[in-house]
Amino acid sequence: MIPLWVLGRTPDSVVLLRECDGVLQQCGIDRGVVAVNTFWGAAEQFRIWNGSELRKKLLGRGWLEILYPALNDLVVYRIGRKALGRADQEDGKDRLGLGEKTALALYRRAAWTALAVIETLPHPEAAAS
Repeated sequence: MIPLWVLGRTPDSVVLLRECDGVLQQCGIDRGVVAVNTFWGAAEQFRIWNGSELRKKLLGRGWLEILYPALNDLVVYRIGRKALGRADQEDGKDRLGLGEKTALALYRRAAWTALAVIETLPHPEAAAS
């Protein structure tokens, strides 16, 4: 298992990651990915995370940090609770316009590119075999 922690800008986001890391270490999981969720602001606005000892510790242990792209908030509102994979499918109501579909396609591409870094981590299950 490779944990993926989607980080917000609140102190709780870092505190909960610290607690989760303790549990993960007890389970023998030393590496993971922290996704700085830029929906909540630019990377430099994540001051609590950027200045934390936890960040230094995790990155020093081999955790990776990625910038997770933001999806336009108006598109988020239009999508509502639909799954992102089906958000642009025609269902007869609440159809996305061309601009919204374009924003969604660009977001998906950027998200997949950002998440591709996970494939560079060694898989613990393979190492244990």
